[in-house]
Amino acid sequence: THLSVSPDGSRLAFRTRPDEKDQNIRILTTMPAAGGELSQVKTGDVFPKSMTAWSGDGKRIFFVALAKLGAGPGSNDDCDIWSVPAEGGEPVPLGIDLHTLIYFFHLHPDGKRLVFYDESSTSAIWSLKNLPGVGKASR
Repeated sequence: THLSVSPDGSRLAFRTRPDEKDQNIRILTTMPAAGGELSQVKTGDVFPKSMTAWSGDGKRIFFVALAKLGAGPGSNDDCDIWSVPAEGGEPVPLGIDLHTLIYFFHLHPDGKRLVFYDESSTSAIWSLKNLPGVGKASR
């Protein structure tokens, strides 16, 4: 679910649930847009919850995730937007820490700005600048 296309159109990124019996296990996955083998993107103990987007240079993938092992699909615990190298590696949180669900985030083509909607009592729309890998994140 939550499919996104790399900037050059060559790869797809999305979230998979390999075990339908355990809804808590989610994997960030990529594959060639023309078809082919699936590749798991290593994200350590961070479990993708929803939404994916590629950085402007195609080197990083942003995703909404839960950082708490075993958190249920409806849990808001530790929900943040994370960035990870497209080939896998150590994920980096953007530090939003709203303790609410994050929806509909979109990355600007320049790769420096991101906008998203949160499900807090204020139902705010956020815009972030200077994302990790580009510079210091700010709101």
